[in-house]
Amino acid sequence: SLFMMVPYPVDMGLMPGLAYGADGITGTLPLVSLEQQMAVARAYRPFDTLAVVHNPLDPVMAIALRRLRELAGRQAFNLVAEPVPVAPDGTPQPEALPDLVDGLARLYPQWLYLGPDPLLDDHRDVVTAAAADRGLPVLSALDGPVRSARGLMAVYHRPETVGRLTAARAEAILWRGVRPESLPVTGPARPSILINMAQARRLDLAPPLNLLTRAELIDPGQ
Repeated sequence: SLFMMVPYPVDMGLMPGLAYGADGITGTLPLVSLEQQMAVARAYRPFDTLAVVHNPLDPVMAIALRRLRELAGRQAFNLVAEPVPVAPDGTPQPEALPDLVDGLARLYPQWLYLGPDPLLDDHRDVVTAAAADRGLPVLSALDGPVRSARGLMAVYHRPETVGRLTAARAEAILWRGVRPESLPVTGPARPSILINMAQARRLDLAPPLNLLTRAELIDPGQ
C-alpha cells in the first residue's frame, strides 16, 4: 500500500516510525514538518508567542496541536490556543471566529497559526480578515489562506510535488520490485513558501532577503 494524504501516519497508528514503511505500507507526507514551518516563521519574524485557533472536533488538527505544544516546550515559546465553540448538537460554530481572533490578538502574539484544519480553511476569509484588521500576521500550513485570502505566509508542500514523489515511489514498487516497507516515509525535500506581498505592505512587515529569494510572491490586486 502507498499513501499520500495521511499527514501523521505514526500518530494514526499506521506504522511505528518514519524511517521505513511497515507491513507493506509506505507513503508521502503531505505537510511540511512543524519544525520547518516554525523555522521559516522565525526567519521572517522572530517570535516568542504563537496563537492558534482550531476546530476541537478535527482529529488531524488535534494531533498537530499536541505536536505544536511539544515543540513549544522544546523551543521555549509560548503557545496560546483557542478552540472553536461546539454547539449542543455537536457542530462547531464558525461564527465565533472573529471574536476568538480578537481575544488572541489581545495577548500580543507575533503570529496567528492556521494548521491543517478544514474548518479554518473553509472560513479562511473570515479568519484572515479578522487577523489583518488587528495587525496580526497569519502563518498557514496550507496555501489557501494566503493565496486566496489575507494570510501573510504559507509554508507547505505543493500537491503536484507530493504527487510526483508518490508516483516515483509507485514506480519503484510496481516496476522495480522494491518492497514498500524498505522505503522511508518522507515529504518533498524542500517546502514551498508563499508570501502575500499586499498583506506584507499592509502589516508593514517586509520579507527578509533570504526569504524573498526562495518564496513565491503574490500581490493580489496588482
